[in-house]
Amino acid sequence: MKATIEAPKVQKLVHVGDCLYRSSITDIYYAIFKRSGKQVKRSLKTADRELAKRRTEELRRKVERLSADLVEFLGYSGCRLGEVVGDKAHGKPPLVWGA
Repeated sequence: MKATIEAPKVQKLVHVGDCLYRSSITDIYYAIFKRSGKQVKRSLKTADRELAKRRTEELRRKVERLSADLVEFLGYSGCRLGEVVGDKAHGKPPLVWGA
């Protein structure tokens, strides 16, 4: 008797709201958005849409707060971007305060 081979299921994320996606396989919601040019993708660990909306907003506030806290902690508010990042190839110092 021959065994049938099933094709593996491919998860697709279906857009269901602002920054909110649902898995086509598990019905679990995901939050996907960009912050400071980087994509943030997190499972919201729920199949309830209203709870997923609340968790998405909470996650966006948390990422915003963490990004702002990092800038404040490192003291980059008074620096020019090239000086903050530093670039040895172009002779830029790793960090210059003030400016």
